[in-house]
Amino acid sequence: MVFHVNDVVAYGSNGIFRITAITKQKIGKTEMEYYVLKPVYERGGSTIYVPTGNPRLAHKLRSVLSEQEVYELLNQLSAAPVSWIESQEDRKELYKKILSEGNQRDMMRAVRALHLRQEEQQAKGKRLYLADERFLKEAEKLLCYEFAAALHMEPNQIPSLITEKLHIS
Repeated sequence: MVFHVNDVVAYGSNGIFRITAITKQKIGKTEMEYYVLKPVYERGGSTIYVPTGNPRLAHKLRSVLSEQEVYELLNQLSAAPVSWIESQEDRKELYKKILSEGNQRDMMRAVRALHLRQEEQQAKGKRLYLADERFLKEAEKLLCYEFAAALHMEPNQIPSLITEKLHIS
């Protein structure tokens, strides 16, 4: 996929970025073209240079969801059944895979399942496992940033939208 200056993109599990330039740089004897990415929501975040000719790295770049795609995703998942993986090790591996792939649908399913599990655990006076809490925090951050970019909102407005649409607290 070809991107242009000022496009807002997701870069793997690193977050949401604006392409501020497409530049050529010479490293050694080789000149390469790079997308220059600046974080949209993390002030002072690192600039990332992605070589346009490196399929493995350039493949991590994708357009953010559209407003329509965000609402379709939320509406579809609000009625979807929730499944829980009992094995902590299996859950941890799955969550690691979900974050590395950056699939919003899988991330939302996992976030919904974790919120529902968190409610159950709180009713028993317990908490989620630390690995589950870490995944939940990272997945919610990524989703909030992407949904905020798509919906032209601030990231702090997104959790209440997700909570309302997915019927979770």
